[in-house]
Amino acid sequence: ADIVLVIFGFEPDTGILLGKKVLESKETPGLGDKIFKDQDFVQQFFDRPQTPLTAIKAGTGKGLPGEIDAITGATISSKVVVSIINNGVAEWRPMLQQVDLEPLEQGQTMPEEAP
Repeated sequence: ADIVLVIFGFEPDTGILLGKKVLESKETPGLGDKIFKDQDFVQQFFDRPQTPLTAIKAGTGKGLPGEIDAITGATISSKVVVSIINNGVAEWRPMLQQVDLEPLEQGQTMPEEAP
């Protein structure tokens, strides 16, 4: 894997992944670039428990919540995305769980703080 920059969202209390997007990738065209072009791979990161995630060979899973089917021919790139998410959640979840914020509804923005 070369350069891969990923942004993702998750619910700190439950650990549920809300989605991910590859912002930058210098992966091999036609292979590694499938981490953002292959919709079957991309959709696996929506509304999924982060338990942590494990990239497995496509079709060999046992139906466990953290299993992500890696892309055939781009297994290393798939594992890099999974690793970025696992490391990010491990680093940020404990800190975010300590912040007392009211949940926002979809489309709602946070109110401006008074000066």
